[in-house]
Amino acid sequence: MVNRSRESHTKVMNLRKVNFLTFLLVEMADLKKRLDALEDRVSRLEKGGATAERSGSAKSETRKKRKSSGPNGYMKFSKEMRPKIVAENPKMKSDVIAVAREIGKRWRALSEEEKKKY
Repeated sequence: MVNRSRESHTKVMNLRKVNFLTFLLVEMADLKKRLDALEDRVSRLEKGGATAERSGSAKSETRKKRKSSGPNGYMKFSKEMRPKIVAENPKMKSDVIAVAREIGKRWRALSEEEKKKY
């Protein structure tokens, strides 16, 4: 009985080795494909620069550039007020959050007519 279990154990172990080797071969083939794809990509980029890869995309050709409407009123107000607030409170110079809070308070305190200026 000991011999049979040893034989069956040997068969099981051999099957495990075969399965593991099969697994490794499949993984190696997959890695080879990925490596080849990366090498192709690198060679295309070296030949044509960064635009070589994107030039084939239909989406990039049809995309239109949007016109920037520029900064909104709050941003203009913020740009104008930030130096004034820091000049009034030199301790706030390094505290960006406190300056932003103060700008927000002052913006909310403005009337609609004053906001239209910006």
